Amino acid sequence: MKILIHIPSNVFTGGSEALHQLCDALSEDFETYVCYFNDSGCDIPKKFKIYNVKKSDYFDNPKTIHIVPETAIKYFYDKISKGVKVIYWLSVDNYLGLKDYNPFFKILRYLKTFKKRLSVNKLNNCYHLSQSEYSSLFLKKKGISSYFIGDYTRDDYFNVDIKHSNKQNIIIYNPRKGFRFTKKIIDQCKYKFIPLKNMSNNEIIELMKISKIYIDFGRFPGKDRIPREAVLLDNIIIIGKRGAGINEIDFPIPENFKINTNNFNFQKTAIEAIRSSLDNYSNEINKFEKFKNIINLEQNSFRSKTKASIKDIISKFQ
Repeated sequence: MKILIHIPSNVFTGGSEALHQLCDALSEDFETYVCYFNDSGCDIPKKFKIYNVKKSDYFDNPKTIHIVPETAIKYFYDKISKGVKVIYWLSVDNYLGLKDYNPFFKILRYLKTFKKRLSVNKLNNCYHLSQSEYSSLFLKKKGISSYFIGDYTRDDYFNVDIKHSNKQNIIIYNPRKGFRFTKKIIDQCKYKFIPLKNMSNNEIIELMKISKIYIDFGRFPGKDRIPREAVLLDNIIIIGKRGAGINEIDFPIPENFKINTNNFNFQKTAIEAIRSSLDNYSNEINKFEKFKNIINLEQNSFRSKTKASIKDIISKFQ
């Protein structure tokens, strides 16, 4: 069996990284390639050359397993006529066409992307890998079983020298996620807020070494990377109770660090959580040890679950 992992070219998101991690893990036991479907001539991005990946052009035969991200399944469903279809669910919200824009356009966006989604009957004709408990539950509600494999945090964020004495009352945030909520907090606080914008990976690490809190009120379409990176570098995370942020498996943190963005007391609750976290940082950061330990085990878990899942899929059609 040969495995072809389809990845959009020149995309550097967490989802794209997870697809390269998948190739790296499967290459240990299978002949596995990445295939860039927007630009077949592009090279492996520098950011992802830390992974053991080989590139290939598109091919399809009965002994091929095609692994496709959920955002591209509409395009690939009919194109893959001979091989085995496997969908890697990196996001639920992106599949549904939901974004962090004005909520009044939510229904319009949903209807606009309706044709891009596949029927449940077609989804039943594929195998499914899930990156999060959120996506596993989404599929389960549709009567579809999946293999949970997750993903993992880059090696850069491990074994970083962190001194709590160097930590400052700095709050970091991703301006591309839930900013309409974050701005309300910034406008009412005198604390120092720094956006994670136009920074290299090393620059983000250096900032996380001295910051105390990461806030994120975005949709959480999957088990997002930045919150986990922040936790590894001893940042308290305060997140919105949305998407994957709701359940205790994707984000196993105390409930008081999960803020309901639909609550009319949202701003007051979020600001109080920030104030309490800064005032009691030494005690509050200890509440994230469980999550930190889970993140430390993710890579080994991902590799073993990924290979076991593919072996099980192969056993079902051979």
